[in-house]
Amino acid sequence: MASNVKQTIKGTSTNDLMNGSDKNDRIYGRDGNDVINGGAGDDLLYGEAGDDTLFGGEGNDRLYGGIGNDVLSGGAGNDILDGGAGNDILDGGEGNDKLYGGDGDDVLNGEDGDDILYGQGGNDTLNGGAGDDKLYGSDGDDVLNGGEGNDILYGQGGNDVINGEAGDDKLYGSDGAEVLSGGIGTDYLSGGAGNDILDGGEGNDRLSGGLDNDVLNAGAGDDTLYGGAGDDILNGGEGNDILYGETGNDTLNGEAGDDKLYGSAGDEILNGGEGNDRLSGGAGNDVLNAGTGDDLLYGSSGDDILNGGAGNDVLYGEAGNDTLNGEAGDDKLYGSSGNETINGGTGNDILSGHAGDDVYLFNKGDGQDVVVDIAGKDSIKFGEGITKDDVQFEKSGNDLKLQLKDSTDSIMITNFFKNNSGSVESLIFENNEVVTKDAILSGTRKNDVLTGNDSTKLFLAGDGNDTISAGTGNNTIEGGKGNDTTLDIGGDDTYIFNKGDGNDVLSDQAGNDTIKFGEGIASGDAVYTKTNNDLVITIKDTTDSITISDFFTKNDSRIEKVVFGDKEVSMAEMFPSDSITGTNDMDSLVGQNRNETIEALAGNDKILDYGGDDKIYGGAGDDNIRDLAGNDKLYGGTGNDTIIDDSGIDEIYGGDGNDYLEDKGGNSKIDAGAGDDRITVVGTRDPGDALTANEIIAGQGNDTIYNTRGADDGYLFNKGDGQDTLYDNGGVDAITFGAGISSSDVTYSLTANDLTISVKDSSDSITISNFFSEQESRIETVVFGDKEVSLTEMFPKDRISGTDGADKLTGKTTDEVIDGRGGIDAISDYGGNDVIYGGAGDDNIRDIAGNDKLYGDAGNDKIIDDGGNDEISGGAGNDYIEDKGGNGKIDGGAGDDMLRVVGTNNLTDSVNSNVVIGGQGNDTIYNARGSDDTYLFNKGDGQDTLLDKYGTDVIKFGENVNQEDIAIFKNTKSEIVIKFGDTDTIAIQSQWDKNNTIERVELQDGSFLESSDINKIIQDMSAFASEKGIQLSAVDDVKNNQELMNIISNSWHSQT
Repeated sequence: MASNVKQTIKGTSTNDLMNGSDKNDRIYGRDGNDVINGGAGDDLLYGEAGDDTLFGGEGNDRLYGGIGNDVLSGGAGNDILDGGAGNDILDGGEGNDKLYGGDGDDVLNGEDGDDILYGQGGNDTLNGGAGDDKLYGSDGDDVLNGGEGNDILYGQGGNDVINGEAGDDKLYGSDGAEVLSGGIGTDYLSGGAGNDILDGGEGNDRLSGGLDNDVLNAGAGDDTLYGGAGDDILNGGEGNDILYGETGNDTLNGEAGDDKLYGSAGDEILNGGEGNDRLSGGAGNDVLNAGTGDDLLYGSSGDDILNGGAGNDVLYGEAGNDTLNGEAGDDKLYGSSGNETINGGTGNDILSGHAGDDVYLFNKGDGQDVVVDIAGKDSIKFGEGITKDDVQFEKSGNDLKLQLKDSTDSIMITNFFKNNSGSVESLIFENNEVVTKDAILSGTRKNDVLTGNDSTKLFLAGDGNDTISAGTGNNTIEGGKGNDTTLDIGGDDTYIFNKGDGNDVLSDQAGNDTIKFGEGIASGDAVYTKTNNDLVITIKDTTDSITISDFFTKNDSRIEKVVFGDKEVSMAEMFPSDSITGTNDMDSLVGQNRNETIEALAGNDKILDYGGDDKIYGGAGDDNIRDLAGNDKLYGGTGNDTIIDDSGIDEIYGGDGNDYLEDKGGNSKIDAGAGDDRITVVGTRDPGDALTANEIIAGQGNDTIYNTRGADDGYLFNKGDGQDTLYDNGGVDAITFGAGISSSDVTYSLTANDLTISVKDSSDSITISNFFSEQESRIETVVFGDKEVSLTEMFPKDRISGTDGADKLTGKTTDEVIDGRGGIDAISDYGGNDVIYGGAGDDNIRDIAGNDKLYGDAGNDKIIDDGGNDEISGGAGNDYIEDKGGNGKIDGGAGDDMLRVVGTNNLTDSVNSNVVIGGQGNDTIYNARGSDDTYLFNKGDGQDTLLDKYGTDVIKFGENVNQEDIAIFKNTKSEIVIKFGDTDTIAIQSQWDKNNTIERVELQDGSFLESSDINKIIQDMSAFASEKGIQLSAVDDVKNNQELMNIISNSWHSQT
């Protein structure tokens, strides 16, 4: 036990360093900024006055900072640290420690173990660290961080920030505006008094706002939130949360998950957010917004607003005068004893006001709604754009169906004809026009006479042989059983006819009317017969029928549509109002000046039509159709037909057979169909008429198209269309090739003055006659699936073409394209900016003037250019090219070529320069003009000879030529030889003559040699060779000597 005897150490009034022993020491720092190490044992350390640092070390120590800003570290063991006065830092270390901040703004770190931290006076920061800790903030605006473990944190006085962090923590605010964050784990947060912010973080948390106006954020997990007193905001966050607003006017936001939101007393706002939520407003005038999902809403007492949002929702208004909005989805809306406003919104909804004077709102696009109402004076108010004439009234059992015309929208009022106290009393339309129950006129089982007026909407005659006079409105008329007679003066009416309704007669005088057959009557059950001028519709296997009087004599007496359970039938299509039908023999048919359908049927028929927008069918046979006016559709049918259209915007279809089609109108579509057809488009084009273009489809067969109108026309050509010939006269025209024909699938060939476009691997082609001889006969564009091709660019307007023999071709002074093609040709051109192709063979080309492009092509060609800024390309072969013009580009191409640039240099002409390319082969370049020229050389160009006189000239090497490739040598002919490839060389003649000098040699990277550099290189290499005894007889002697090559490489200049 002697080793545990206490040792007492006392410091001085200066800054001391004191170290305890392994015993239980007692150390007093006294005055000064002391450092005290307790060491092992259960020590008692007093910093006393000054800014002291105390280390407890091992053992259960007690550390007292005293006065000053102290640092206390407990180390291992269950320690007690007391900072005392001043802004202190306390670190508990390992073990279950107790830390007291004392006065001042302190930092307390519990670190490992289950610690207890007391902030005491000042604005303190408490960090629990690992373990299950307890933190007490005390007075001041403190920050409490629980750290790992299941901690309990008390803010106590002040505006505190309390963070539970990891573990299942309990956080308690107090007075003041506090911020509580639960962090990870299942936490409990209590705000206490003050306007607090609570954030649950991850885990299934429980948050209680307490007094005043708080904000509660649940965070992730399935949380429970209590707003407490005050006007609170509760946010559910992720997870399936439960939110209680409690007292005050609260806002509850469920957000993600299937949440439950409960308001209380007060006027609250409940927002369900995503998920299938349950919202209950509680007492007060509340607003409930369901959000997305299939939600359940209860308004409770008060005048509430319930909004279903997206999803199939159920809304209960409960007590009060509520507003229920189902919004999107198939919703169920239930009022209660109050006067409700109920709007189902889009979707097929069930609307029930219950007791009270309710208003149901219905708009276009709201779907098929059902109204179930049992009491009160109720009304349906239709939205914008819905008048009483837009609604069709129908009886379905005891229900009344209000169907919007030309729409699938409807609203069904259940038990309308049964429940005298519970039906809807009035309908309110746009402009506040009101329709009451009086709009429905009902009969008895006897023979009734029902006479309506403009306000009557629905006639229900019942049994018996009834007489119905409907008036001018839009009516729904149900005659019922018995042989009924209906007279309708006007309006868009619907007649209901069911099995067993007898033999009815209908006299209709105006409007777009419909007969609607009931259940069990399909379109195949109806038989249509003509009796005198009446149409009789009989139901098979019954004695039921409905007769439409004067159907065939009076347009106003016609019924426009018949509706069956399986489909709708248009009477106008089944029985056209104006139709002419021929026979299967040879007919002569004449149409009138109105809209007609003329069907000639079989036979060689003649059809003449004088006007109107008609449909004319020739049918089988060789028909002759002449249409004088109107915008018509003309069908030749099978046979060799002649169709002539004099005017109008028409569609002309030849059909099968060898047809002749002639269009004199404009903006027509012409489809000749199969067969060897002839299409003629004639007439005078009005430059101000934008409707003169045509779409022309020749179809299969070898067709001929003559188009003299000069419009901007489109021609369509498909695979299998044969060999067509096109004569076009003016306009900006296009040929469009159909599916399966791309730009690479065609070839272009010249025959005389014609251009033929052929489809590869087929016999299909289209020939454009006089393409090269007449400007008006040209087609400007060819359109393929992958791109458009400009024939104007491919084949300029002036072209002279030779043959494969020996041609003599002479150009004019205009811009031309001259193509010598094969053979030994002589080509002369006197002016214009021309493109000249020599073609295959040894050609002689002479160009007198103009800025031209001259191509020798294959063969040993002679090209002489007398003037102009030209581009000359010799092509393959040993060519002779002579340029007397200026500012040109000369490319010898492959072969051993002679390139001559001659003429007198005008010293004041700044553009008199050339670009000269010898190309592959051993070329000779002679330039006596004295211009500033550029010579281009690439690897593989061979052994060339260059003589240049006067000017400031440059040799430029291609991309693959580098400094190490260049060897320079002066041969016995005083030529400067530059080697730049394995066998490639340039022999520059008379380089030593100042007038014949190449001034500069350049590489692609911008490095260069001046003529003075070349002269010095020759001199330096000669001196070096003489000194070393090296015999220089060829350029390869330089190439193979690295020291000589270094003289060259060191002479290059970099681009500045």
